Amino acid sequence: MVGHLTYRLYQEEDLLTLVQFWEQETNWGKITVEKWRQQFIDTPYGEASIALATNADTGQILGQFIFIPCLVCVNGRDVLAFRPFAPIITKAARGFLSGAHPIIEMYWHGVRGLQARGGSLIYMVPDPRWLRFFRMFPFLTGGSFPLWSLPMPLAAPLPLDDGYTMKPLEMWDQLVDKLWHKASCLHGCQVVRNSQTLRWKIGTGDYTVTAVEREGEMVGLVASQQRGDRQWLICDLLTADAEDSLRNTLSAVTNVAHCEAVIPDREKPIIKVAVLATPIMEPVVRRLGFVRDAYDFPLIVHILDPTIPNEDVAPTRWYISAND
Repeated sequence: MVGHLTYRLYQEEDLLTLVQFWEQETNWGKITVEKWRQQFIDTPYGEASIALATNADTGQILGQFIFIPCLVCVNGRDVLAFRPFAPIITKAARGFLSGAHPIIEMYWHGVRGLQARGGSLIYMVPDPRWLRFFRMFPFLTGGSFPLWSLPMPLAAPLPLDDGYTMKPLEMWDQLVDKLWHKASCLHGCQVVRNSQTLRWKIGTGDYTVTAVEREGEMVGLVASQQRGDRQWLICDLLTADAEDSLRNTLSAVTNVAHCEAVIPDREKPIIKVAVLATPIMEPVVRRLGFVRDAYDFPLIVHILDPTIPNEDVAPTRWYISAND
């Protein structure tokens, strides 16, 4: 079969078709119209840009590539960025032989739309199997972050320093925003995680959100969940500093994992707690007994705004969480 694909951006009337497309063309499970809207339309920074590949003759949608908007704090300045998500191509689309691969065509069609929206960056934390593909494009900058883990359960919960306490987060309010302001200074680049965006980011997942206080002041916040086969994964992490607050917050979430690990008759017992560690975090996780695991999280960065220097968004300057 030889044919022709055309490329365009999502329109409101595509909504039901894309929900069905998701369910029919992937094994990612059922998604409702309401969940689709929450994840891709009603985001804190407007609707996602969705590039579509269609049959030029029939208009049938044969591929999608979603770009979710966010803000990235670069040296204290917030810039509009996008995270690519869920590239899907039908088997039928592979029969259209003219032009570049549909994934590449959708990416570039999406990029033009993002630039028109004022987008400055694209960042992604892809499956490591895609790395060979990304290395073919010199405009992409790549790096990686190691996973560190600690066996569960512990012999005993980790002690917190005097004055530190932990509890479930009670409210997404200005205390979270105040903590984000401090946490944003610890890395040169990171996705904005204030009360609005972090609540939305983890709102569709089964996360345990733990707050750490020092003499009544919130100095740590961390989201964690069971992920994969018997692993408790530490995800979004905010701390007021990279020393005592970071150590006590990591101790607190490790204790959360321990409590999950000792639940009797669990269908999939927790056998380890794991965290993606940036260079700033590595000395702390090492002191807590974590060891290097056999997995790396890749980071790919594409600068859309030529006024942003490459060194300002180099992967080594980023904080990335394991659920980005």
